Amino acid sequence: MVRALRLFPLVLPLCLLASEARGGPPTGQPTPAPAKAAAPARPAAPVTSAAASAAPSATAAAAPAAPATDSDKADALYRASVEAGKAEKWQEAYELLSEAVRLKQSHDILGNLGTTEFRLGRYRDAAEHFTASLRLYPVNGRPEGKAFSAALLDEAKTLVGTLVLKVTPPTAKVRVNGNEVAAAERDAVFVEAGDVVIEVGGLAGYESKRRVVKAEKGKVETVEMGLDPLGGAAQRNPIPGYVAGGIGAAGAIAGAVLLGVGFAQKSDVEAKMPRDENGKALCVRSADAGPERHPDCPALRSTEASAQAMANVGLPMMIAGGVVVAGAIAYLLWPASTPKPAGPTGRLIPTVGPQGAGFLWTGSF
Repeated sequence: MVRALRLFPLVLPLCLLASEARGGPPTGQPTPAPAKAAAPARPAAPVTSAAASAAPSATAAAAPAAPATDSDKADALYRASVEAGKAEKWQEAYELLSEAVRLKQSHDILGNLGTTEFRLGRYRDAAEHFTASLRLYPVNGRPEGKAFSAALLDEAKTLVGTLVLKVTPPTAKVRVNGNEVAAAERDAVFVEAGDVVIEVGGLAGYESKRRVVKAEKGKVETVEMGLDPLGGAAQRNPIPGYVAGGIGAAGAIAGAVLLGVGFAQKSDVEAKMPRDENGKALCVRSADAGPERHPDCPALRSTEASAQAMANVGLPMMIAGGVVVAGAIAYLLWPASTPKPAGPTGRLIPTVGPQGAGFLWTGSF
């Protein structure tokens, strides 16, 4: 950077004088017509007061015509900025070029404005104008001028942060620190180091978003921001999700308790089962042939049947409750793609049958 600044007293005036080195004013500026030869003098005639007042003054006749178009005015400001640059009056050159670029967007005006801003320490603005100048640079332009702007742009990038904005939908309006950024310029947005406020919105049917990121000098950060449709995830009614999740959790817990009690009772039956000297159970199952061979068998078989029933109900209830909880979580977290109506129109109904328990939602969100 120091090397680049040392070259400014010599290189920058040469850059500003590029238009004159090509011979004549910048493109678009008409060349003044040659002055006509003076006519022979005639004897002076008496001039009346009326004639004197009607005749144009010599000063008015000799005054140059004011620029008629914005392009002419911009070229005149550009030439004045060249003179200011030769005298190293950078603030004056900056003001002249700022007005010129408002009237006319051309690669030479933008490039010289960037050079002046770099000289004044306005590195973010300089990076923006160098980028715009290089986009407009003509194919047959002077390669040394293009290389000069590209070199200073690279230097300016080390002194500011660069953001790459990826916005969905791309037609949304984007503001960075209050300044609107066109869609064509979002691939390189130059910012001062520190907190940067990014606002995306202004699109019918979508919610606006705001985000603060921290930019660092010399670093490029990609920022992705997508807009949700109105009534999307932030507008979804969470009550059905909470209710379903609570009921599902309760069902899963109850099923787990029933399943645990059933297994515990079956284990207790096995522990209390009377056996013969060979370890064979003396109680036979109801489906087995033969009589019971111990007085405790009826009670044990009844307990075993009850335990099996609880297990048959508890297992499906626990599974169904877990499914409902998972569905409730998905409902709360998954982005909505349709607007939210006035409210839910259905009901969540718990169901219990011979083979287990579950939940049934009727209606629509």
